[in-house]
Amino acid sequence: MASKMGDALKSIRFVMESAINPAFSIAILALMTVTLSKQAHARVRSQAPSEASSPSKSKKNVCTITINSNNEAEKFRKHLSRDHWNFIELTDPTKSTKPGWFKNTCQKNISCDILVISGHFGGAFFGNDSDLRLSMEDLEKASCSSQCDGVIKHPKEVFLFGCNTLATKEKDSRTPEQYHRRLMEDGFSASQASQVVAFRYSAFGDSFRGRMAHVFSQTPRIYGFTAIAPSGSNADPFLERYLKNSVRFYNDFDSSNALLNTNVNRALKSAFSVTTLAQIQGLSSVETPYCALEAGNYSRLEKLRYVKTALQNGKALTFISHISSFVSSLSSEGIPPNSEEQSVINEIGRDSKIHNDFKKFLKLPGEVYLPVRINVLNLMYGLGFISTNEHSAQTQKALNLDFTRPLPPTTVERICSLDVQTDIDANLIPKQRWSDHLTYELLGCLRPKNLNIQMTLFDLLANPSTSFSSSAALSKIKLTNPHLIQKISALMLNHQNQNVRRHAIDVLGSTETTLIQVGRDIAQVLKSDLDWNLRLNAAYAFREIPTIDLVVLNILIEAMLRDQEWSIRNAAGEALRIIDSNEISIQKFRPVWEKQIR
Repeated sequence: MASKMGDALKSIRFVMESAINPAFSIAILALMTVTLSKQAHARVRSQAPSEASSPSKSKKNVCTITINSNNEAEKFRKHLSRDHWNFIELTDPTKSTKPGWFKNTCQKNISCDILVISGHFGGAFFGNDSDLRLSMEDLEKASCSSQCDGVIKHPKEVFLFGCNTLATKEKDSRTPEQYHRRLMEDGFSASQASQVVAFRYSAFGDSFRGRMAHVFSQTPRIYGFTAIAPSGSNADPFLERYLKNSVRFYNDFDSSNALLNTNVNRALKSAFSVTTLAQIQGLSSVETPYCALEAGNYSRLEKLRYVKTALQNGKALTFISHISSFVSSLSSEGIPPNSEEQSVINEIGRDSKIHNDFKKFLKLPGEVYLPVRINVLNLMYGLGFISTNEHSAQTQKALNLDFTRPLPPTTVERICSLDVQTDIDANLIPKQRWSDHLTYELLGCLRPKNLNIQMTLFDLLANPSTSFSSSAALSKIKLTNPHLIQKISALMLNHQNQNVRRHAIDVLGSTETTLIQVGRDIAQVLKSDLDWNLRLNAAYAFREIPTIDLVVLNILIEAMLRDQEWSIRNAAGEALRIIDSNEISIQKFRPVWEKQIR
């Protein structure tokens, strides 16, 4: 018996170290039936779906995030059996262009067994002729929230179809310029190629491989590419071959996943052998730096001390964009630093080593390192190392912005593709530039935290001729200053122009405000305004605003049940589904909104 048991274990080991092969899997199960103990045998049987259970309960979920080509998602739908799998597309072109769309997707309590993300990648997933974006920072922030566990922590396999998704910081044989040319030959625009190259070749920050391992910390198998990845159509034959030969593996995914675990998926590696495909496993560790800065249980003072320590020991450079974002938020929240917080900021400002570290990165040459320089400038400004005028002048010089003449579309596209946040001095933008929609598009991409420029945009929001463009920029900025948010709420209630009021509602929805009175102001529009377009926008706003106010929730219930416009009833029902209040008085209407929004 001992000999047979040893042979069985050798067979299992052989298959786990070889390609996923249905024939071997069957042989293993048969061998285990003969040789393993009843207790072990029972454990293996418990991993397989029960034959007595209903198909809907035993089905697994393939979640797809289609930023560019849908070829990969379609391949999974084609080859994985619908008897065993549900297919859930997490993007919605009508909604996913809004800031915070990924966070809202997480709030739908979706649990993914396989996650497939496809798009160009260079610090963010993006697409040709698409406004959809999913940045590395979005994924990292989502990994810090338990609301996203179903999408981020639950998958057993994550497929990252995009260039450099698992890139290290090791240089390959190409120069940045050669890599840039190659990307353009593969169909990238010049600005898209610049973004990819900047993140791939910059010595700044952690590698994408390390960051993805921390994001998907519970996933045993993460697949991606260390350099250029095949585009959707070019990847078709590789993915077709793999999925066609892996039908049995995915039909009994629980058992197959347990057997393969973190071992190399040789079948996938073989199918993509001529590409730069790589496989890693999730990396669970102590709290990641970006989660520490996102954590609600840490005070601002504790976070500032954390930043100070990281800057002093040189480790901050691996998550500089998160530090920059946190420091920028200090001036935009409307609550100035107290004496203890300012003392820590002053200590950072007096540290010569930190100064010298920043100066080294500001000297990195060329377009490739532009995101690095912008983040460092933001941080130096936020910490008081440089003045407002110096920050604005250096930023405009780095971005090659000249507001004395109309902005070229290529300049705006290039800057927007970099996905950097920074302030621009509104006083340096001539009056004639505010009649150009590209100015607003640029500001929306740069997401300035400076209250002066946000107030300038607010004044333009109140002007019917510029209201639409201004609202688009303000919605991308995601305002946090409570005073400004309240002013926009008053604009929504009192302005005589209906379009201005509608655009104000759009901006308020993007803020995801928790201010009780603002939520009630929007609810009042939903309840009683005669303009059905305004009521509809108000209902849509509550898909973004995480309200727990029973006054607001009851108005949403009333709108869902009784508004004369079906679109408003539907939008209110969808908002209630996303909010998903635990209040019994609200939950009793769940059957209504679940039926209404199908």
